[in-house]
Amino acid sequence: MRILTPIIFIFTTVLANLAMKKGVGLVPSLTADKGHWPAMIWAVCTNAYLIAGMVSYAVALVAYLLMLRALELNLATLIASLNFIAVIIASSLILHERISAMRWVGFAVVALGIFIVARTIDQ
Repeated sequence: MRILTPIIFIFTTVLANLAMKKGVGLVPSLTADKGHWPAMIWAVCTNAYLIAGMVSYAVALVAYLLMLRALELNLATLIASLNFIAVIIASSLILHERISAMRWVGFAVVALGIFIVARTIDQ
């Protein structure tokens, strides 16, 4: 379970982000102004992508709680930070979002930082 739980956490977080991105594009432009709440809630509750995203986030939360129970907080947070990298890669590969060269550099810096911190966990 020690390796499976982080994989489930990262996978469901990425899935939730992708589903939410797709789903929010299908919701008509609504504001949270007075009087629009019922229509906004109905639009969210009837959107399969947003429901899938919420369920995925719920599964990710359970996985994160299991990680917190089993690991030190600094290690659980390190593992959780991997979802940022996974979401960037997924947004590029699956949603075909264009990521500029400077963002890839930033992505590489974050990945390097995670790698450096991960190498020092047992020290």
